[in-house]
Amino acid sequence: APFGAVMGYAPGGIPAYSCDYDTADRTVYTSRALFQHKVGKLYYGFRYQCVEFARRWLIHATGVTFSEVGMAYEIFDMPHAIRVKDEEKIPWTNIPNGSSERPVPGAVLIWNEGGEFRRTGHIAIVVEVSDEWVRVAEQNMDDTYWPLGQNWARQLAVEYDKAKGTYFIQEVDGSIKGWKHLPKDFVCDPLPLPEESLPP
Repeated sequence: APFGAVMGYAPGGIPAYSCDYDTADRTVYTSRALFQHKVGKLYYGFRYQCVEFARRWLIHATGVTFSEVGMAYEIFDMPHAIRVKDEEKIPWTNIPNGSSERPVPGAVLIWNEGGEFRRTGHIAIVVEVSDEWVRVAEQNMDDTYWPLGQNWARQLAVEYDKAKGTYFIQEVDGSIKGWKHLPKDFVCDPLPLPEESLPP
């Protein structure tokens, strides 16, 4: 998919865009600053990287965001998310890959630096969970259209040890660092998706 094209829609109707920079319209994106995605006071990140999608999904599906980071893998060590409406700090629990607590839909899944994600790591949103797989919504992985009606980009295999209760998510192009959960009693307060003009 060309840069800025909608590849699919994650739960909540949040679009995931292609990040194929080679096809970006350089008559529109004439400077690096124009790749920053801002709408009013909302800041998402650089179009259309994995962190941009995760932050935008969280804002418009849950009402929280997170601070600026240099690399995606750094998000795992953040102790809290930030509620957008009042900037209150919300505890954000780290769960290492291979733990007994499996991810839940809406959790953020974070990759280590290395492999396909050298220097940066990666982040995605968990959509569905089973004993055998996890389905995620993401940007800046392969920039391909999702099948019609499908609200996730990829399915990752899981090693679930029922006796030990451990849950390990596999990734052939790198390794999963873990996932982050908001408090179980957290009440989502999503912001409506804004209307946008070019750049897309």
